[in-house]
Amino acid sequence: MGSTRRVVRSAVAGLTLLGGSLGTAACSGGTDEARSARSGATTPTTVPALPTVPTTKGVVPGPLADQTPPKGANGLAFDAAGTLWLADLAGGQILAVDASDGTILVRLAAAQGVASPDDLAFDADGTLWWTDYEGGHLGRIDRPAQPGAASVAVADIGPGANPVAVADDGTVFVGRTILGRGLWALTPGATTLRQVAGDPGLINAFAFGPDARLYAPVGDAGTVVAIDPVDGTVEKVASGLSLPVSVRWAPDGRLLVLGAAPAVVSEVNPRTGGVSVIQSARSDVADNMAFGPDGRLYITAFDQPAISVVPTSGGEASVLLIGVRPR
Repeated sequence: MGSTRRVVRSAVAGLTLLGGSLGTAACSGGTDEARSARSGATTPTTVPALPTVPTTKGVVPGPLADQTPPKGANGLAFDAAGTLWLADLAGGQILAVDASDGTILVRLAAAQGVASPDDLAFDADGTLWWTDYEGGHLGRIDRPAQPGAASVAVADIGPGANPVAVADDGTVFVGRTILGRGLWALTPGATTLRQVAGDPGLINAFAFGPDARLYAPVGDAGTVVAIDPVDGTVEKVASGLSLPVSVRWAPDGRLLVLGAAPAVVSEVNPRTGGVSVIQSARSDVADNMAFGPDGRLYITAFDQPAISVVPTSGGEASVLLIGVRPR
């Protein structure tokens, strides 16, 4: 596990360097609309909290007897049953978590073929796809909640394998960051990857938009881009962001971007490039985010065994602690 810790430290160092290089851009970059939106951002008014996520303890095995929390939290995704799945890069494991109370339900680690997982995505059949940051491959876990679940290495893309997303037709898109660059696609039934873009920038957690393009944060440029999944054409959508690391489309159609440091969620107007901060996470740094079944954002921090839960329509963020530390 020492090798994984070194990789995590190198990734954190890379993010720190990127953050420093983006300082000037964050202050001066962006369109006139974006600068105006940022300068006029206000603290949202408090609104009632949304309902909590329904318990998932009857859906997947668990709770586990071993509730040792993860070393950190990176990529995350919800399955169709509402269970929260979490990648713990430093701990070399993938966890299934009850999002109502943080109880660990499933733990997939070295014995199941999991090592240095960074990001996660589910396809329509419930298959879990994940990226091995250190080993550089795309992994697949069929029926991950069932006893005997194990990961299969599907394709290699090289160290720095990071963002992963699944298109409506089942095509899996995977990219590299920090330790490499590029975007690839794996179509259903294929055994080899197709390179979509050779250097779209230091892309991170991306998501498909309503126009079927892949929207991605580019950390080294402080931008959000839209990538054509067929020919790899890259179009800048917004700029002037401070170390963006994750992009998600809200259920109401808004485009949201997570900044790593400071850990804030911003709304981007994809037509004008305008950017406005809407909420802060309950951590100093952030890594990734996903919408839960309750409509709230769940935000991870790579150095903490906890998740910030953010009501995006306003109100205070809360903290979901994962597992229980042994006494």
